[in-house]
Amino acid sequence: MNLKEYFQISLKKPELGEEEKKNYERSLALKQNFDKIYSRLETIEICNGNSKYEDSLILSGYLILDIANTLAEFFEISKISSHKELENLKDKFPSEIQTEFNTLLKIDLNSSNEENVTRIEEDLNRVINKLEKILNKSFKQKIENPLENYYFRLKVQGIVFTILVIFGLYKGIIYYLNNKPLNPSLLSFEVSSSTERQVHEGSKNYHLFTRDYSPSAQWQQFSFEMEKEIPLHIARLIPIRSSGARFQLRNFKITNSKQEVTFEDSLKVTDKLIQEAGKRFFLDGVKPGRFKVGFYSELETLNDNPNLYFLWERPVLAKKIEFEIRMVRSTKKFND
Repeated sequence: MNLKEYFQISLKKPELGEEEKKNYERSLALKQNFDKIYSRLETIEICNGNSKYEDSLILSGYLILDIANTLAEFFEISKISSHKELENLKDKFPSEIQTEFNTLLKIDLNSSNEENVTRIEEDLNRVINKLEKILNKSFKQKIENPLENYYFRLKVQGIVFTILVIFGLYKGIIYYLNNKPLNPSLLSFEVSSSTERQVHEGSKNYHLFTRDYSPSAQWQQFSFEMEKEIPLHIARLIPIRSSGARFQLRNFKITNSKQEVTFEDSLKVTDKLIQEAGKRFFLDGVKPGRFKVGFYSELETLNDNPNLYFLWERPVLAKKIEFEIRMVRSTKKFND
């Protein structure tokens, strides 16, 4: 078949002519005959392995007749029933067969010693493999027919279709995982007057705030107000309990009890922010994304417990803290 025929879509079996039916039946018969030959050869190997050399010799004689009659059937020559008739077949086979057929004629079936039966097994094994290759290659055109091509084409198309389905499912799953919305989560914000680089319950002036958060590419504002003013040294933001999220912050503002602004930062990237980033921020489970002057910096979460710490060397009087946040999957980008 040429390449174009492999892509023809048709489930209708081709109708075979008399000659094609005959060749197809011959191809099936050849396969069945070799299945029987290999089965008998395996029995001979078992006999030799168990030192039953006389049984092995008898089976070898029958196997030689099976091989000869398989060749006779394939080349449409009368079959034989005894070893005496083997010589009569010699000149009736093509030259490609002669070498292997001569090996069969030289096999000694009169001695059942171990050395002889072992050599017979090896010769038979080699002859059978060689003859099968010759018949399948040199005479393949003789037994080919549209029905074989039909079944082979269906097999190839089935394999290709299966590969395409698996690839399509894989790409679909990847697309879904990359584009499905981030699940709603709990945003946590903690503050403390501690001068250490950590925030935990029990630290000085510790406060914890939580808010339900549905991630969105649109800016959302959050505000957290304490009962009384505290000198703020550190704050920790856990924006989402998930990895694979890209987020931005802006308009971070702190006011005191008199509603005076004690700290304010747009959080747009500036040369000064780049120089002071190591002193002002600390990342844990978060990595920097786009960090370009004039734009809001981007951060990406790496695990289910991403932490962004805000640090102040000098205390900032704080009663209320506000900022805005927006978030998308890390596989996506913000529009601006």
